Amino acid sequence: MVRQLRDYQQEAIDKLQSGSILCGGVGSGKSMTSLAYYFVNICGGEMYPDYKPMVKPRELYIITTARKRDTFEWEGECANFSLSTVKGLG
Repeated sequence: MVRQLRDYQQEAIDKLQSGSILCGGVGSGKSMTSLAYYFVNICGGEMYPDYKPMVKPRELYIITTARKRDTFEWEGECANFSLSTVKGLG
């Protein structure tokens, strides 16, 4: 189940478009915001009122910090959208 986004995260999603750069402070939820944008606007999933899976999944390449990669932080964030960082599991 996708967790509820904060108001400012939803506002950012509404303003984002492909090719945009999302800026925010540490802990502001940039990763979750970007995954939600991908899930809804690129792949056709629905978060609210009821979760609906993606209708047109596409490959996603994530550029991140070494710490975030090495601590597998993306695994938990991707799981909110039934995605996996392991090819074939998402």
